[in-house]
Amino acid sequence: MTNQFRVAKKIDLFKKDENGNLVDWKMKGIVDAENGGYFNTVSDGYNIVQHADLVKIVSDALVDRKLNAITKIDDKIKDNGARLQIEMTFPDITLDIGDNGQQVSLRLAYDNSHDGSTGLRLQVGARSPSGKGFLWVGGIVKASEENYYHKHTKNVSMADFEKKLDKGIESFQTKIKNHFLGMLKVKITNEYADVFFDSCLNLKNVSKTYVEAIRAAAATSTLKNKWQLYCLICDVLTKEASSLDVRDRHLALIIGRLNNKIESKDEQETPSLEGGVTLKEVVETQKVAFSEDVHAPMSDPSAKLPEGLIGLTLIKNECPTVPSKLTIEKKAKRKFAVIHGGTEVKTFKKYDQALKFIRQAA
Repeated sequence: MTNQFRVAKKIDLFKKDENGNLVDWKMKGIVDAENGGYFNTVSDGYNIVQHADLVKIVSDALVDRKLNAITKIDDKIKDNGARLQIEMTFPDITLDIGDNGQQVSLRLAYDNSHDGSTGLRLQVGARSPSGKGFLWVGGIVKASEENYYHKHTKNVSMADFEKKLDKGIESFQTKIKNHFLGMLKVKITNEYADVFFDSCLNLKNVSKTYVEAIRAAAATSTLKNKWQLYCLICDVLTKEASSLDVRDRHLALIIGRLNNKIESKDEQETPSLEGGVTLKEVVETQKVAFSEDVHAPMSDPSAKLPEGLIGLTLIKNECPTVPSKLTIEKKAKRKFAVIHGGTEVKTFKKYDQALKFIRQAA
């Protein structure tokens, strides 16, 4: 098994001095020991961890703990074999999610590289109920406790590496389980998810192509809770992402947004859009309309909304208890003014605060 992996070695590098003579350079080269292919330029303190050694470490740890694992080894992540990932699913370490028979299994990913694309890494996650997706749990588990990362610049501690494996299993059965069950309680709808996808389009370093792929998959499903949306996102990105690094980056950003926007509680107050307008006002009640002209009532359903969508007027016909001329106007980035008859009544830092004021006034 060990011969199938690339073996790396460190070589000296030279540069020309001012007289044109070759002299030792403080940096070193990492090359393929078999064919001389060049992997990376590193500092003299860089320590090589061979792919075969990582496989042995993981295999020995499983034997010592009598753990049953389905192992997938991929050393073709990079065409030159510089990167290795071992993905392990544990069919005997599972969680029951809800009362519908859904189960997720512990999934661990081990990474190593000779080209600097990653250090020696252990990443804790789970296999989605469909069996296809890598359920990303970053932000739930602490990198310093459950995960392991080594930059190849010091001696690798095998004891520490194995300790993280044990901690990852423990966390999967405790706080990861509690997090998953908490998501199951948060009710959402497809309309809710659609607005959430819109908010993801504005995330830096997130590809719109992947967001739209997730949106398309959601359109074919009937979403009832945050757990379903979470699994769907992980399934799509696991399938569509161009690389493991791209997958993990998008999962970190999109799932991070999901956890920030949709808190784990029984009754979900739909997330805020830009400016503080919530999905409940926009989709559920359908009692708001946006107007750039804050003085003109929007009671005429045929009235054309101008571009800009700056002010907000509550429609009198649909919500007769609210004054038709009580509006909200955005004055600055963090200044929203409640307007009545052209007069500024009160200002707020957040849009939803101004909206709450209008409701109380009603």
